[in-house]
Amino acid sequence: MNKNADKVTDKKLINADEITCVDSGKDMDIAVSSDENVNRGAGNGVGMNADSVQNEDNALDIEDFYDKLIKLRMKQGVGLENMGCKIVGLGPGRATMEMEIEDIHMNPIGSVHGGMIFFLADSAGGTAAFTRGSIAVTSNGGIHFVNAAMNVKKLVAEAVEIKAGKNLLTYDVTIRTVEGKVIAKATMEYSSLHIPIE
Repeated sequence: MNKNADKVTDKKLINADEITCVDSGKDMDIAVSSDENVNRGAGNGVGMNADSVQNEDNALDIEDFYDKLIKLRMKQGVGLENMGCKIVGLGPGRATMEMEIEDIHMNPIGSVHGGMIFFLADSAGGTAAFTRGSIAVTSNGGIHFVNAAMNVKKLVAEAVEIKAGKNLLTYDVTIRTVEGKVIAKATMEYSSLHIPIE
């Protein structure tokens, strides 16, 4: 684990260079917004917010928290790993994921299947929801496919928080090629189970 990862200091986050992704050994960027206008979910009852980075029962070092979150989301043998996904960026209410495209992801016309793109959007949104400190499950999602994902080797999903309420968390998710072409836009909503990430 990179010891330069984000630390909580006087209830403010200080910038991080990178953090080591526990399961894959890959380096992962931590995106932390210092913009006070970003909805940080303070006092939302979800269990954690960017200002305090704490669980309801005990304060967590953000490095330890992200370590636990990554281990939970990337459990061996579950969907994310099996579908070629990895977490490449985390921050309060944010997540960036990549999906390596293989034949299994393709539809008969040679484009990435819409279900695979939705899977990536849901996975990125769910990971962003988990950064709020509690386990959450998908309650609703909608997606607009704006370009076919033809001849791509990798897709990138970026989830950004729209609102973190007491029970519902909502995220805007954009799926792009590595060159930046927008493939799809999704709005994903998650219900907090109010079970702390441990």
